[in-house]
Amino acid sequence: MSSMPSLWEKVLEAADEDLVRELVHSLKAEEAEAICGRGIAAVAAYALPRAEPPDLLAFLEMDARPAVLWRGDERVMEGELLEIAFHVEEHPDPGYRLELVGAAEPIAR
Repeated sequence: MSSMPSLWEKVLEAADEDLVRELVHSLKAEEAEAICGRGIAAVAAYALPRAEPPDLLAFLEMDARPAVLWRGDERVMEGELLEIAFHVEEHPDPGYRLELVGAAEPIAR
């Protein structure tokens, strides 16, 4: 997933800020607050190499969030964010753009 930093930045921006902060803390960052204070790009740069995409999405409670994946004006696919994340991992393309759609239904965990 690290091949798509802008996609992940969009996910992290849409995630609950407290969960993003907890994510960084859970990765045992000694400087977690400093990382969070530098913005989403810093969080993405720290978290992405240390977390598997499905785990990251589940932790942020974003795995079932509806989304649409675009390449230019072409709708590549739509579905849950986890499905789109797997597609992007299998078919990387720097031209992808992610559109998050509404909020996901609550999932019992």
